[in-house]
Amino acid sequence: MAAELRAQNRLKTPDALHLATASSCHCYEIWTNDDRLRSIPGGMAINLFSGIR
Repeated sequence: MAAELRAQNRLKTPDALHLATASSCHCYEIWTNDDRLRSIPGGMAINLFSGIR
């Protein structure tokens, strides 16, 4: 699953592994400060710092 995420979304390996692991463990969201992960299909990544200046 990580390899597919990495290839389809041009992710770095660690990001793909985190998302694949969270998905396989039935997590509904993953908290991050990386805006690039928000564009991944499934809407799992939530940027906690996007509204903070």
